[in-house]
Amino acid sequence: MNSFPFKIGYDCAGVITEVGSEVTRFQVGAEVYTRLPERSRGSCSEFVICAEKYVALKPPSLSFEDAASIPLAAMTALQALRKYKGDLAGKTVFVPAGLIDYTKLDPRKVIESGSVDFLFDTVGLAMEYLCLMKGQSGCIVSVATMPSGNQLQKSSISDLPPNSGIPVALRMGLNAFDCVRKLRAWRYGVEYAYMFLESSGQDLDELRSHVEEHRLRTVVGKTVELSDIEAVRSACQTVYNGKGGLGKVVLKVANS
Repeated sequence: MNSFPFKIGYDCAGVITEVGSEVTRFQVGAEVYTRLPERSRGSCSEFVICAEKYVALKPPSLSFEDAASIPLAAMTALQALRKYKGDLAGKTVFVPAGLIDYTKLDPRKVIESGSVDFLFDTVGLAMEYLCLMKGQSGCIVSVATMPSGNQLQKSSISDLPPNSGIPVALRMGLNAFDCVRKLRAWRYGVEYAYMFLESSGQDLDELRSHVEEHRLRTVVGKTVELSDIEAVRSACQTVYNGKGGLGKVVLKVANS
């Protein structure tokens, strides 16, 4: 059980104020950004504690607000794209809710059947779009369906107190549903996999290079001050509703 108050927030950017005796990559005063692992969740606070391997120097060209908008979303996309076996240059990549508003238009009526090489499923509709995939080479990676029971057992979620693990019945049920999805994809000649994000300082280093080389651009939709509680509540509700328009919501905790 999570204790109250519930700690919210995974992404953050700021200045290191203290380091452990075994830290070698960073010094006090370094400007960094990170996606906090599950055990350290709670970036909506003045201070956070995080292991060195999850942290990276922030892109120098970005403000703390812009840098804080990157880690979770960009790292998820980066790790998902790596799942494709081969070069994606010149290939067709479909991200539901990215280009087409799937609540108003049916992508199956807009996109040609059998034309998609890689589907990054962020809305849980992977199986509905199987007809769009290229047979024998198509690949689907989802972060919005359900993991297998074995994946959930090995994930960072199971490390949270009371560390009791995933019940056997639930694990077997999730494994069964995952097998069904993989079987449905196999019938189309498509590879399917669910993916958990793994926080990584190395991936953040790579993303920093993409930012500095102008291959990755941040989009911040709204910035609110932590001191303005009503604005924070409104921003959290916007995120919860999933209908906040374009850009990330950033919570400014302290002035730089």
